[in-house]
Amino acid sequence: MGAVLVFRDVSERMAAQLAQARLATIVESSDDAILSKTLEGVITSWNAGAERLFGYTAAEAVGRSITMIIPLERRDEETKILARLRRGERIEHFETIRVAKDGRLLEISLSVSPLRDSEGQIIGASKIARDISARRQAELALRESEERFRQLADTIPQLAWYANADGYITWYNRRWYEYTGTTPADMEGWGWQSVHDPAMLPQVLERWKSSLASGEPFDMTFPLRGADGRFRPFLTRVHPFKDDAGQVVRWFGTNTDVTDRIEAEQRLREESNVVETIHRVGRSVAAELDLNKLLQTATDATTELSAAQFGAFFYNVVKDDNESYLLYTVSGVPRERFESFPMPRATEVFAPTFRGEGVVRLDDVTRDLRYGRN
Repeated sequence: MGAVLVFRDVSERMAAQLAQARLATIVESSDDAILSKTLEGVITSWNAGAERLFGYTAAEAVGRSITMIIPLERRDEETKILARLRRGERIEHFETIRVAKDGRLLEISLSVSPLRDSEGQIIGASKIARDISARRQAELALRESEERFRQLADTIPQLAWYANADGYITWYNRRWYEYTGTTPADMEGWGWQSVHDPAMLPQVLERWKSSLASGEPFDMTFPLRGADGRFRPFLTRVHPFKDDAGQVVRWFGTNTDVTDRIEAEQRLREESNVVETIHRVGRSVAAELDLNKLLQTATDATTELSAAQFGAFFYNVVKDDNESYLLYTVSGVPRERFESFPMPRATEVFAPTFRGEGVVRLDDVTRDLRYGRN
């Protein structure tokens, strides 16, 4: 006679089924091993990533105990994990060792979450396992490389160090500590400032912070205090190490003692100055007949060559009629300053020269035993 039509809204159910299907697709296509288990440790699901990582197919794994992939000596880890799950705890990035079907040991990172039923009761756990063997090998290779580099850096005569991208120094070579007489605790971070010349430190900091901001190499010469308390000049060069994106990830710096080089350059300049002065004086003497002018030229030149504050030349002249007078020249100060100055006499200090016994050289006349005895 007719029909009764019943319409039921299944949108939510269809949406839930769709979401579940999407989730299943994501789980199945993941490179990570994703599996679930009961609170007794029985495997209930096993995705393709788990098959690739551990070597067991889903048919081989589902229904078996999770201990099949746990080395015997690590079985207590599973007991502790299950205990934490029962308390509703999550386990994030737990690094451990698991064993594959072929017996290979795998370094993995585990994340474990409790699974709940519709009433909120914990009924099992889901696990995500990621193979970190390649990362560990890379880390080990990096550590070995750094260790070799540090051993090499400990053998070089320069001071050397590492710094983070922000300039925080994390390592110095052995030569640094030998020279400065400091300890790692003294130098940690920005402690290196304590061995710098306070007068130059602001300039050093300004240049260093500029390099940190720009990522450009640092090159500067400044003094560093040694364990003996003396400051010596060091040529400091710092090179940035950058990642593929061009961002600085680390700095490597060396400090080279350039004391000998600077002193050699100074000696060379002084020798060049001596040669130039001698040539200049030679030309002046050859062109000058006036005795007073000749003496003044010689006095000026010797005062300059000896780096003295001033110089004076005294000479006793005897005329044909046996009359004598004192001739002198002064350099570095006005002649008037010597107008009332007593003329040299054969005192204890001057006597060796007056007697023709030789030259008297004194760094500090007041410290000589002959000083002040007349």
